[in-house]
Amino acid sequence: MKSKSLQYLLGLVWVVTVVVTLAMFVRIWPFELLVSFTPQIFIALGLVGLLSTAGIFWSNRAEFYWPQIIMPILVLVTLCLSLGYASMLQPVAQPAVLPGNTMVRFITFNKLYTNTKIDEMAAYFKTERPDVIALQEIAPNEVRRLASAMGYRHSYVSDYQNTVRGTSAALISRHPIVEQRTIPLSQNSSLVRIVTEVPGKGRIAFYAVHLVGPFSEDMYRERNEAARQMAFLLEADKLPLVIGGDFNTTVFSPILQDFNTVTTDSLYSVTAKQWPPCSWYGYGAPLCLRIDHVYHSQSLSLAGVRIAPNLGSDHRAVITDLQ
Repeated sequence: MKSKSLQYLLGLVWVVTVVVTLAMFVRIWPFELLVSFTPQIFIALGLVGLLSTAGIFWSNRAEFYWPQIIMPILVLVTLCLSLGYASMLQPVAQPAVLPGNTMVRFITFNKLYTNTKIDEMAAYFKTERPDVIALQEIAPNEVRRLASAMGYRHSYVSDYQNTVRGTSAALISRHPIVEQRTIPLSQNSSLVRIVTEVPGKGRIAFYAVHLVGPFSEDMYRERNEAARQMAFLLEADKLPLVIGGDFNTTVFSPILQDFNTVTTDSLYSVTAKQWPPCSWYGYGAPLCLRIDHVYHSQSLSLAGVRIAPNLGSDHRAVITDLQ
């Protein structure tokens, strides 16, 4: 009886594995939420599969029949194939190089609209001395306060306040801003662009974006269209560029795969590992995600990327060095 129950449990593991794998192909709203937790789900399924298989062998150790191994083999093979496919979805990252004298430091950070620790943020960012900070879920007065506390005189905040409760996407720059504009992508998503004259590098376009989360079918469709528009806009930009922001999705999403496909000839992701470290801790560890992404033109080289400590938000800032 125990062996039969374990066989049923393995059958359930196989079904869930197939569903999660399908979620990386099929563009359906509930799948988008499921696929975000691909690493955690596969780790849990792998542990349950191995323990169930061991239990089947142990309970039948006196009288073993080969048909009993069919389901364990099916589960483990499916898990391995699915795990391999999930790893392949990670966009190609440019090999890291040693930092040079003309290094550009770019930070993207979702402040969280309820986070009021502006002075703590400013103190930390001052130690990093970024050239540009891309911000999301931040109010115009908070942008000015943060820039002033850092001693930065140049900033631009979107006048299209559409992310969360009157907040916007914004950019703070250490260098003078020579161009600035907001590009509405949808009712709840916008793209902010500035051009700065970076010493030793010339003019570079910097973008901040906050894409709406796929929390309903309508929002899912809206986000998909916004991501598609953004990909073509970035492809058309003639300047070297860096974009960072809260994409509200992970590398396993078919929507981010589409974005990577459109921009593959012009942009690199800074994510160098197969499964990048978390940047969002809304549910705590281990249910954390990497939904904050940074891309850069292929004319720029990646010197390093790391995650900042807790600054009062459910997100962590992503710090990227380019040259």
